[in-house]
Amino acid sequence: MAKSIKFSKKTIKKTSRYFGVVLAAGFILFSLVSFFWPKNPFQILKEKIVKTPYDYEAHLQLAEVYLQNNQYQKAENELWQLRVLGTSTSRFGQLLQQKLLQNPADIKRLIAGWERIVDQKPNYRDGWLQLAYLNYKIYEDEKAKVYLTKALELDPNFTPARELEKIIEE
Repeated sequence: MAKSIKFSKKTIKKTSRYFGVVLAAGFILFSLVSFFWPKNPFQILKEKIVKTPYDYEAHLQLAEVYLQNNQYQKAENELWQLRVLGTSTSRFGQLLQQKLLQNPADIKRLIAGWERIVDQKPNYRDGWLQLAYLNYKIYEDEKAKVYLTKALELDPNFTPARELEKIIEE
């Protein structure tokens, strides 16, 4: 049978007092040591932007990091900063397109836009292909197949549509 251990109130009081002191000392030690730990690239990049807020390249790199981590709102904020800074590069365009084609909310907005276009121009095969591709990106495979069929009805030899057909059918 297990023995029960009994502590006096005096022992508990002493222990809790020392525990608080040890905890505070540990926190202070951790805080001091953390100043000397090496920083990761993300922290370095954030510091660089704080020091030089008009650094176009730093904003580009930060937007790229946010996109890699699926932090779409933060990526969009950085891309907005780049627009404000003014100098547009091909890399900026690539990041903007990457953001639009990764974020499900952006894809749905693109789909709505393409649906309006094909409503106005029902014989626009590229519009139907865009709808097929975008629906495929958000796992709406049945819709993607319908749109792809429409694009192929308009142009049976349309190579990009045939390539997408191979991917969707897998």
